[in-house]
Amino acid sequence: MHAPPLLLILLDGWSPFGPRPWDEQPDRTPHLALLARHGHHGLAVTTFPGVTPTAVASLMTGEWPDQHGIPGILWYHRNEDRHVHYWPSWEQAKARRMARVARDILMDLNGRHLNPGVPTLFDRLEDRGVRCAVANLPIHRGPVAHGGRLHFPLDPLLHRGPVTVLGPTDLTLAGFRQRSLPGSGLPGEGRAVAAAAAWLQGGRHGLVVLYLPATDIASHRHGPPPSQAHWERLDRHVGRLMRAVGGPARALARIRWLLVGDHGQSRVAGGNQALAPDRLFRDLDPVRFGGTGLGTRHPLALAPNDRALLAWCADTRAGHVAAARLWQRLGATAGIELIARRGADGAMTVRDTRGNRELVARPDGPMRDPWGHGWHLSGDPAVLDLAPDGSRLREGRFPAALQRLWTGTAHADLVASATPGWEFTTGTPLGLGNHGSLNACDSWTPVLATGCALPTRLTLAELGRQIVTACLP
Repeated sequence: MHAPPLLLILLDGWSPFGPRPWDEQPDRTPHLALLARHGHHGLAVTTFPGVTPTAVASLMTGEWPDQHGIPGILWYHRNEDRHVHYWPSWEQAKARRMARVARDILMDLNGRHLNPGVPTLFDRLEDRGVRCAVANLPIHRGPVAHGGRLHFPLDPLLHRGPVTVLGPTDLTLAGFRQRSLPGSGLPGEGRAVAAAAAWLQGGRHGLVVLYLPATDIASHRHGPPPSQAHWERLDRHVGRLMRAVGGPARALARIRWLLVGDHGQSRVAGGNQALAPDRLFRDLDPVRFGGTGLGTRHPLALAPNDRALLAWCADTRAGHVAAARLWQRLGATAGIELIARRGADGAMTVRDTRGNRELVARPDGPMRDPWGHGWHLSGDPAVLDLAPDGSRLREGRFPAALQRLWTGTAHADLVASATPGWEFTTGTPLGLGNHGSLNACDSWTPVLATGCALPTRLTLAELGRQIVTACLP
């Protein structure tokens, strides 16, 4: 007998800190309260940086960023010699690069940047005969080719003519109008929820994935947690999905529910606590946003990722000098909590900027972290708030720190994590909330599941593998 289908609702930017939406006024969020009463509650830890493209790629592949190839929401592509940005910004608009940004988001994120050698959940499940569907998820690559066009004005701006998107058997994406689905591709959470409801009602899918970004948007703008009105809107979405399969009671019996975020959110102060690295380190001559020339005209490329910073250095004498100066400058800059880099010997060095203590780490050693990974360590483990207990490491305010930093430094030459309340920007702060750092305030996201046996704490990569196992016949 096949297990009931799994509905994965990904709530972008869902933080576990603050009141839970079903605790304050459960009568105003009755559908969420019902899931909470009958569900398993846990926590998942995100990637580093904890930003949507990187985190969702880990969830959808079951792999860390060093394997799936999406290092951030903003990163420098050495082979293409340019910044890749999966979010439209004023700085990219000034550089007249918005068409390139749109192409990166809508086409290249799944088509060229996501490692083709790493299968997604959709690849694995569809290969085993499990029909999947996805609504608006940023990472959606699968084995089925869907033909269509981009909606105006993206069509003339980005790609005029037919477009092929790879995904699971069924998908709907904002901006992508499919020939076989009249009215598809229009933006809005309501349309995505309607599509998911129709798939659930049809009863032919083993996995349905619904991506809802409003929690992240509200938390960026006003600071976390979102308002009661926000959770009531989400509850109405959940109610619509339950009605599609016959109401709340049948929804619990016929559907397995999994609600999870991709990262947390924490409050930021803005103003002088918003660091713009391209201005702060202008004397090091970084590549301008929208520009090129790493290694030919510039020794350095900087990529702010909300509350994290990634840096790429040219493999030239000038690049090595710039890297050394940047390391020292970051270590003395207010608002930066930790910096890390890989050395020529392959080891990772992490520095606590407040105490100038250092920890050197390599994988596959005798010290076991709480996530089952082994490490060789020298220096001071307190840099990452780690406390040795025999051959085991107890962690504090930086969950899964070693694994997240190790995989986060696989692409970038140097990374930095901001102090709580601080952020990195390209010049335009987003509001009162942000995320991306190694600190626990950004790193945890809730997990609420019914009908699924999941660990109480797990990483997004591990959760991705658990989803595959849960959906296989």
